[in-house]
Amino acid sequence: MELIHEVKRVISKNLNLPLSEVTNELAAGDLDAWDSLGHLKLILRIEENFKVKFKTEQIIEATTVRKIYEQLKEFGLSDGEK
Repeated sequence: MELIHEVKRVISKNLNLPLSEVTNELAAGDLDAWDSLGHLKLILRIEENFKVKFKTEQIIEATTVRKIYEQLKEFGLSDGEK
């Protein structure tokens, strides 16, 4: 499965948002569910799903779907892997 699709799937599930509405540009603050507490919950789910551990500065910077995807790629994850 493509990494970006899996990222969007996790975000969709955790923000109770239809997958079709999860775009690369979707950002923290765009939805009531993606507030500060929602952000921390989402990061925890991303960490659990992809078996990674974000540093504090990465958590702060992970404010869009695209940025989360890029950070996961920095962990060495790529399309077809999880």
